[in-house]
Amino acid sequence: MEQSNESLFALEFDHQAASYITESAKWSRFLAIVWFIICGLFVLFALFAGSLIASLYSNTLYGGAGAGIGGMMIVIYLILAAIQVVPNIFRYQFATKALRAIRTNDQALLNESLGKLKTYNKYWGVVTIIILSIYVLIFLFAILAGTMR
Repeated sequence: MEQSNESLFALEFDHQAASYITESAKWSRFLAIVWFIICGLFVLFALFAGSLIASLYSNTLYGGAGAGIGGMMIVIYLILAAIQVVPNIFRYQFATKALRAIRTNDQALLNESLGKLKTYNKYWGVVTIIILSIYVLIFLFAILAGTMR
């Protein structure tokens, strides 16, 4: 057991590893910026489309349902934006800290950046588990509803 701990400390960070982390950080920074823009568009879409749908449906046979549908669209798109912006903060922090760590040869900053990458992946892991759990519940309710017919 102790040998595996000693071998862990014998790892070396060579030029190839630095180039891989640098390239990953550049792509991560690019993707984070793109997703920040997309989240901003989600917020804009939520505000304008929700208002548009509310006004369209309020003048039809649906009566006051338009305000409810428009309000629901606003909430859904704001939730989608929040779900996306949180992990992109971690992705952007990983990218900027990793690039700075490689440039300045700062081990502590590199460790911090890898911690942000861990948090980013952990966030998406938890979100994936939640979504899969919701799918399982929907599937079980569908089976239950089918057997009750």
